[in-house]
Amino acid sequence: MYCNHCLPCPVNIDIVRVNRILDLAYEDISPYAIKEYKELEVKPDKCIECKVCEQRCTFDVPVVQKMKEASKLFS
Repeated sequence: MYCNHCLPCPVNIDIVRVNRILDLAYEDISPYAIKEYKELEVKPDKCIECKVCEQRCTFDVPVVQKMKEASKLFS
């Protein structure tokens, strides 16, 4: 989901952008996905797991888990 209901993140992670990049990378970790990830101002590994984003999400997206997946995939 890319609806922005999860925002703002207390540590300023662009959750929506991370989710888009992660969706791209599930298909193929392309140079474009890597470039997009590197350009993130705050990487998803900075997630403090407060779950405020998940409380705001009307689609039950497991945001914290997705931040962990993105961190692991691009590490």
